[in-house]
Amino acid sequence: VRFFFYLGEPAKHPLTGNTWRRTVKDTVMFAIDVGYHHFDCAYLCQNESEIRDALQEKIEEDVVRQADLFIVSKLWSTFHERPMVKEPGQKTLAALQLDYLDLYLIHWPMGFKILRQDIETPGSHLSELCHFFLWDQTYP
Repeated sequence: VRFFFYLGEPAKHPLTGNTWRRTVKDTVMFAIDVGYHHFDCAYLCQNESEIRDALQEKIEEDVVRQADLFIVSKLWSTFHERPMVKEPGQKTLAALQLDYLDLYLIHWPMGFKILRQDIETPGSHLSELCHFFLWDQTYP
């Protein structure tokens, strides 16, 4: 069983399983079993290894293929400067052990200045970056 919401014929979109701040391996595995195929991940959540383990286990069990899944992740707000855009996406792919993401978003539409390297407290000061350039720095 797969659950979809329809965007108008013929477009349909798998229901979303959000993975924010949970022990997610069992949750993701259960979600796949009951028909969820869209998983909303984010670098900020720091749970990509648990998501990877769940996805890999279900793929190995032949319950689902990567092509059946819709995996989303997001560029965190401290990585909006041009030289910093690509690396977090590559780290996400490596952590999830996937060849591609179906959608890679800007987590929030404002950049943060890096005040320290702790991802949990990325900074409270907004940067002055223009976000239009981000689109040419993501994956071709």
